[in-house]
Amino acid sequence: MTEISRLFEESAKGELKEIRGSLCAPASLSIFSVNEKAKVTVDLCDGVSKRMTSDLVEMTTWSGRRIVVTPNHLLYTCHNGLIIPVPAEKFREGDFVAAVRFIPEIKVSSEVGDPIPKVLNEGSLLATVSPEICRIIGYLLGDGRLYENERRGTCKIVFTNISRDLVEDYINCFRSVFGLTPKVLRYKGAFRVVAQSIDAFNFLRRVAPQLLAQSELREIPPIIMRSGNSMAASFLRGIFDCKSNVNIKNGEITLYSASEKMLMQLQILLCRYGIISKISRASRERRGYIKKTYKLTIKGENVNRYNLLIGSSSSEKIRKLEKIERLRPSSRENMDVIPNVSDILRDIRSRLRLSQRDMRLSLKGYERLESGNKPFPRSKLEEVISLFEERLRSIEALSHKLTKPDWNLIKYCMKTLNISQRELAEVLNISRSLLRYYMDKDDLDAKKFLDRISMAIKCICSEIISDKMLLENLSKLKILVNADIFWDKIRRVSKLTEKTWVFDLKVQGTNRFIANGFIVHNSQWFESGEIYTPKRLASAVENLRKIGCRNANLVGGEPTPWLEQWLETFKFVNANIPIVWNSNSYYSEETAKLLAGFVDVYLLDFKYGPFECSKKISDAPDYWDVCARNHLYGKKYGELIIRVLVLPNHLECCTKHILEWISKNLGKDVRTNIMFQYRPEWRAYEVPELRRRLTVEEMERAVDLARKAGLTNFIT
Repeated sequence: MTEISRLFEESAKGELKEIRGSLCAPASLSIFSVNEKAKVTVDLCDGVSKRMTSDLVEMTTWSGRRIVVTPNHLLYTCHNGLIIPVPAEKFREGDFVAAVRFIPEIKVSSEVGDPIPKVLNEGSLLATVSPEICRIIGYLLGDGRLYENERRGTCKIVFTNISRDLVEDYINCFRSVFGLTPKVLRYKGAFRVVAQSIDAFNFLRRVAPQLLAQSELREIPPIIMRSGNSMAASFLRGIFDCKSNVNIKNGEITLYSASEKMLMQLQILLCRYGIISKISRASRERRGYIKKTYKLTIKGENVNRYNLLIGSSSSEKIRKLEKIERLRPSSRENMDVIPNVSDILRDIRSRLRLSQRDMRLSLKGYERLESGNKPFPRSKLEEVISLFEERLRSIEALSHKLTKPDWNLIKYCMKTLNISQRELAEVLNISRSLLRYYMDKDDLDAKKFLDRISMAIKCICSEIISDKMLLENLSKLKILVNADIFWDKIRRVSKLTEKTWVFDLKVQGTNRFIANGFIVHNSQWFESGEIYTPKRLASAVENLRKIGCRNANLVGGEPTPWLEQWLETFKFVNANIPIVWNSNSYYSEETAKLLAGFVDVYLLDFKYGPFECSKKISDAPDYWDVCARNHLYGKKYGELIIRVLVLPNHLECCTKHILEWISKNLGKDVRTNIMFQYRPEWRAYEVPELRRRLTVEEMERAVDLARKAGLTNFIT
């Protein structure tokens, strides 16, 4: 855990380059990131930057994490199974933001020198970090101190505690590491363990200089933060044994400290073991006055993880932790939740032909979890995914059994797959009464009819098993369940106006890094590009034409803002090359007039109908009139290809009217691509009906609308 400002200062030793108002420098740092599977990994940071600003957003979460970023800096949230980046200014109190839940072990060989005094061990080799060294540092950070009297030339290592178990363990560790046995004194009802050794003192000062700091300035030494899991666990055992309280009634572990930074470091270390903790402000009475301090809390199932993976050397704490383990954690203590998955759960359940009652029989209270987009406990979601996967396997098994059908099996399949007689009759294109008639017969005609019903049910099974949307949504849920992400609830979002430096990292592969426990997207200031003059760009176009390029496709984003540069560039192009205007079609009439005679092929989008949809979704109230006009210009002055993006829940208000208008005004044979590629990305979560992909029924309906409109030259 290193301050980002320090990373910048260490990397920016050469000449800084200014890009878009930021001072940038190359770097070569290995940092933690998060990959596409939402797993924490190590990636390369190859750039650092800083810039001055007074426009900032401060975000504080339930777990006590805090971060200050610019309003447009991207953090992550979860909507309908997707982990999406959102500008910081868009977050509100009560939203969930992605923080780190688990950090994998890092393998670093830490040589710390020989801790044994030279007089006792001449010519010894370098030693690596040991569990005993780590536990000594934990004990001393918790209840110890290094004292140095320069005038007298003396130094002392002092550890004070009331627990005989901890004192004995500390002495054993000290003897193992330094080959010395400290003195034990009684001091105000506590044990005071004192060691006077210049060599031991110098060793500890070198590997853990933080032991010399005042309590409010204490930090965890880098040697601990970079150590392996077994070493870090030994350190955590030491410091928690000294400073923490185990409360059986509340089922929690609490640790108080005057140093907020040290608690933040402890929170990160606990992530090595998947232990979620919370930091909050607290007040404690000490010597007759109230002292402001900080508290770290471990609660619920995380206490059991702590006991299993870290444990204690105190017999009293061991007894309390074991008692908490025997207690069943309250559901209200479930901190590890996954938000905004109700819609995707509902969709998967319906595609698997399961009712809420079916789910309730296997998982008590399921309907409450699916309603209202409430946060879903991770452990419950794991159970739901297992039920869904078991359902898929059972449907596949049913499909195989239907190779040798009988009426009892048909009735079982209908009941299991929630297929009503009406639905089956519609699939077979017969009446319900005829279906009932054959199901009650056992003659030759009924057996022939049995094969038809069997094939119909097999088709239903096959559609479920091969449903791409179903499999994709299940895959999303599995990624969320297995993710190294903790969804932290935002408690406060506030704006800051104090002028200060803000820092950023450029991460090569994943474009993400972890800051203050948050998962943060790196900025885009490094994407400076290369400057092309119109003449240089014209030369590039000519060279591409010579080697076989068929057209110049003017695209963006949206190409309209660069129209002046395009027109200037093609004045210098001495090659006959078709020009394609690849646009969203939402541009002014002045632009349309400038394009007339310049563009050969208009490749235009059309996605909103003549109602309020464009205003609601894209804040474009005049979209229909503008796009209709520009399509007419395209038809008149060039070759026209239209892309109609079908949006979920917008077929009747948008797709239908667009296709009918195209047929009536541009001709039935105009090239039209009816696109089903819509994905709920970026800010789609802000519009409820756009939080999912198209259903098969919506795709079929779009094709049907195109045919009814009379279009003869469309593709999907």
